[in-house]
Amino acid sequence: MLDAKQLFQPRGPHTGWTLRLKTPPTLVGINNPHSNEPFGTKISIGLKTRDVHQAQKQQDMSPSEPIVTGTAH
Repeated sequence: MLDAKQLFQPRGPHTGWTLRLKTPPTLVGINNPHSNEPFGTKISIGLKTRDVHQAQKQQDMSPSEPIVTGTAH
């Protein structure tokens, strides 16, 4: 179970919730297949909800995007 401290409302109260996670060291610098840009030190996933209870449920589910594995060259 993830910590609730990873949920943020980047645009203030009454706006959508975002899940922010620290990128695993093996992924930093590897290209993200969805954006074709390298992963930084943080990953942000928009949860597309304004309800905090729904956001807490969604953070416990597996992400909809596939996990990328590999090493940087």
